[in-house]
Amino acid sequence: MVEPANSYLLKLASIILSKFYLCVIIVQPTAAMASATITLLDEAQPQLKVSKISAVAPAIPTSRQRIFLSILDFWFLPFRNVQRLFFYRISAEDEYSLVVDRLRESLSSVLVYFYPLAGRIDNGESGRPAIDCNDDGVEFVEASIDMPFQLLERDGFERRPFFQTLVRVANPLLHQNYTPPVLSIQVTAFEGSGICIGTTLHHAIADGNSFWHFMKSWVECSRGLPVSKPPDHRRSIFIRENKGLASISLKAQEVSNDRFAGAKIFNFVPDDLQPEHGKPVGGSDPQNQEETAQNWVDPSDKLELVYSKFRFKKERIRDLKQRAGASSSFVAVTAQFWRCVMIARGVPPEEDVSFTVLVDLRGRVKPPLPSSYFGNCISVGVVKIKARKLVNEDISFAAGLIEEVINFCTTETYVNNMMEWLRSPDNGYPSFLSERGRYATNAVGSPRFPLYDIDYGWGKPLNVQLLSINGIGGMVLDPASDGGGSIVVSTRLPQHQMETLSELLFV
Repeated sequence: MVEPANSYLLKLASIILSKFYLCVIIVQPTAAMASATITLLDEAQPQLKVSKISAVAPAIPTSRQRIFLSILDFWFLPFRNVQRLFFYRISAEDEYSLVVDRLRESLSSVLVYFYPLAGRIDNGESGRPAIDCNDDGVEFVEASIDMPFQLLERDGFERRPFFQTLVRVANPLLHQNYTPPVLSIQVTAFEGSGICIGTTLHHAIADGNSFWHFMKSWVECSRGLPVSKPPDHRRSIFIRENKGLASISLKAQEVSNDRFAGAKIFNFVPDDLQPEHGKPVGGSDPQNQEETAQNWVDPSDKLELVYSKFRFKKERIRDLKQRAGASSSFVAVTAQFWRCVMIARGVPPEEDVSFTVLVDLRGRVKPPLPSSYFGNCISVGVVKIKARKLVNEDISFAAGLIEEVINFCTTETYVNNMMEWLRSPDNGYPSFLSERGRYATNAVGSPRFPLYDIDYGWGKPLNVQLLSINGIGGMVLDPASDGGGSIVVSTRLPQHQMETLSELLFV
């Protein structure tokens, strides 16, 4: 006989309060019971206890050196933290202390190859940002939390406020103090055979491809395997000689394709080659740039933002690609999401809406870089269009715009001028962000990243999520945990807009 929901709620509450988390609840789950679980998680304020903080250095001392940050690393200097959570179920045989020892020892081994992660960023005597490869180590935090892991599993690992405690630094805000560790690892034990590995990485050290390269190499060391793809640390490839700054401006230029009349793409143009129809978009004062960037990370209007994730199954993606005439699943899914987010946000018809995409350059620069290049190797592209134009056209219009900006921002001329523009201390991602407009959407992540291949030896993660989602209505694209070609998109919006979005996406 199934217990009434209120009886279940009382029982579950008593388990939490008494901390007898291993008691078995022998009832069948119902909608009411699931609601009770969610309510408890919403209201829960579990206490995190940090038992130890240490520094993990490379197992073999590395030669001390300074690696200057490349021009492409400069994009991300002001944004210190990229945070991710990995949730694992561990067996009773895998005691927490043994898991921690294995993680610490294998981390020490992999840092021999990824030694910049054990260093610190500073400006040195020259004032030029660099990684001081001093083997000071990765911050390693051991913690526990009075929350049953089974509740998170039952809740599908939906984002909860206390997730912020599962990483060392609570908020990924602007940060100009580069003395802290560039990488922090926090291993948190839950009640009931579950752990979370939280990572906090300074974005100026590595982009997404480099982060996942490091994680897969760490896994190899944990499993007693050699590092199959040693990293390439030649950041000097993107370091320009200081011959004086070229005069480059960031401008919004009309798209040449008549199909997209009225759309504008951000371009980096030498001042002596500026077309008459190019509208300057740079030059906003530094205070405005900082406020805009801060607002992008943590909206100043204090909207009650909620987080949700949407799964696009393989069959749905195939249908979207056909309707959009898209060349990739990424383009098809982001086109659908961009249109629907702008509709859900109720953007006025004559307002500009923008889409920002980050594109890997490793195989696109000349000569091409190996996939093992460790650092930031990203081009950033932005396209703007009037809201009415975006939402009144079908998905093929949005997909075409996204493909247009991807192709445009990966040309040799664009990349060279972008790097020249980044050399100026007044330029960078804050100034870039400040010009995108109020209704800006960005797409990060990739369904090709190996989120669910990070198996240290006790099984694949049950859930992986990017904790540091920025902007309102931004997208994080990940592969589904069970594979099969599905894509999961995470975002954050005010509650009523999220409800509208969920109704629009799969129509």
